[in-house]
Amino acid sequence: MSIRAEHPMNTPVTLRRAEAADWSGVIRLAALDSAAVPKAPLLLAEVGGELVAALSMRDGAVSADPFRLTAPVVGLLRTAQAPSTSVTGIP
Repeated sequence: MSIRAEHPMNTPVTLRRAEAADWSGVIRLAALDSAAVPKAPLLLAEVGGELVAALSMRDGAVSADPFRLTAPVVGLLRTAQAPSTSVTGIP
């Protein structure tokens, strides 16, 4: 299951756990961000169906698309990942 929210640019945002099929996109995202690939398990953010950010649920490391407005999306990822958050539906 995934969580849907609204991006400041009025574009749908989806937060979900990464699956095996997502790794090529995560690697591409890390390369764009000049960052290391975050450690699994990952929580992903998609805006308009495109992967824009990945957050390691292990250590909080983030890779985000530097060419897009991602700060609000990363904030959503961090909120969804926080232990005290009552967000449900992320398996």
